[in-house]
Amino acid sequence: FDRTEELSADLFRLIDRASPLPNPFQISITGVSDDHEWDCSTRNKIKFNQRYFTVLHKSLKGTIFDELVQQYPAYYRWRLLCIPGNNTYTVHDDGPGNRRIHFPIITNKDCFLCFYDSMPDHEKQNTVDHYHLETGTIYEIDSSGYHTAVNYGDADRWHLIGVRGPLIK
Repeated sequence: FDRTEELSADLFRLIDRASPLPNPFQISITGVSDDHEWDCSTRNKIKFNQRYFTVLHKSLKGTIFDELVQQYPAYYRWRLLCIPGNNTYTVHDDGPGNRRIHFPIITNKDCFLCFYDSMPDHEKQNTVDHYHLETGTIYEIDSSGYHTAVNYGDADRWHLIGVRGPLIK
């Protein structure tokens, strides 16, 4: 997969068109309707089961985002996530059976996904595996264990991410 330049161009077109964004670091590209708010699926605003976030925003029809959402129908709650330079997410888990598909759009050599053998504690040692995700590659990540994303570089890191959770019986 090497449509990174197209992803980057559509990302910046979206940012220009949708500005000001309510949360410029998490942009919801799918929602429960085609005119959803750009932050409808962020953690503090999500009002529905994440499985219902399958409808692409109407302004993104015909873009590469439209193609990828259609090409990977098992995924939902698609978002564009930015980690600004010199920042990190908190260590967390996404619950049993959860997976994420990552399309790195903009990255640098100092960006990593880190996976922990247990929740870090100040009086305990942890094993941490870290991976740099390259642009031009698609990754499926098991996000059910403890993990974080870090950006030790100076430039922003952007990924397009979709969710696939455990099957509901």
